[in-house]
Amino acid sequence: MDNDVRALIDAFRAYRDLLGPIQESLHEFASTYDFLKKDIDKLNAAFEGDIQGNLEKIYKNLSRQAEDASDLSARIDQFVKVTGKYTSDFARLVGMLEKIEEKLKAVNELEARAEEQLGKLDAILEEKKRSYNVRELQKTLETYNANVQKVSEFINKDVAESLSENYKKLDAIRHGNETLAKLIESENARMDALLETYKATSELLKKAVEKEDINEAYIFDILDKWATERKVIRLKK
Repeated sequence: MDNDVRALIDAFRAYRDLLGPIQESLHEFASTYDFLKKDIDKLNAAFEGDIQGNLEKIYKNLSRQAEDASDLSARIDQFVKVTGKYTSDFARLVGMLEKIEEKLKAVNELEARAEEQLGKLDAILEEKKRSYNVRELQKTLETYNANVQKVSEFINKDVAESLSENYKKLDAIRHGNETLAKLIESENARMDALLETYKATSELLKKAVEKEDINEAYIFDILDKWATERKVIRLKK
C-alpha cells in the first residue's frame, strides 16, 4: 500500500514537472510562429530592399520553428507516457481502495454479528447468575478477603520485625564506633602526655649530662628501657 502511494506521488510529480516545460515550449513555438508570420507579411507587402536578408531570416526562423516543433513533440510524447503511468497508478490505487472498502464492510459485518452474539451471551450469563447461590458466593468472597488480610498482616509484621532488627544492628554498630572513637581519642591524649613527659625528662637529663653531674650512658640506658616498656616510639634526630 505504501509503495503504491509513493509510486503514485512520484508519477504525479513527473506529470507536473513535464507540464511546465511543455507550456513554455508551446509559448516559444507560438512566439516564433508570430515572428515568422510578420516577416512573411512584410515580404509580401513590400517586395523590395534586402530580399536575400529577409529570406535568410525567414529560413532561420523556419529552422528554429522546426527544432522547437521537434522538441515540443518529444516533450509531448514523454508527457503522454508519464500521464499514462500516472493514470495507471491512480487506477490501481483506486482498485486497491475499493478492495479495502469491501474488506472494511466485511469487518463491520463481522463486528455487528460479534456484538449480537455477545449480547446473547450476556443474557445467558445474567440468567445463570440468578440461578446461583449468591449467599454462598458472598461467603466465599468473605473467606477469601479474610485470608488475604491475614497474609497481608503477616507480611507487614515480618517486614516490621526485619526493619526493627536491622535498626538495632545499625544502632549497635554506631554505638561501637562511638566507643572506639572515644578510646582512640583517650589513647592519643595519653600518648601525647607521655611524649611531653619524655620530652621534659630528656631536657632535664640533657642539662644534667652537659654539667657532668651524672653518667650519660647510664641515663640513656634507663630512658630506653622506660620507652621500651611503655612502647613509646622514639623520634630519630
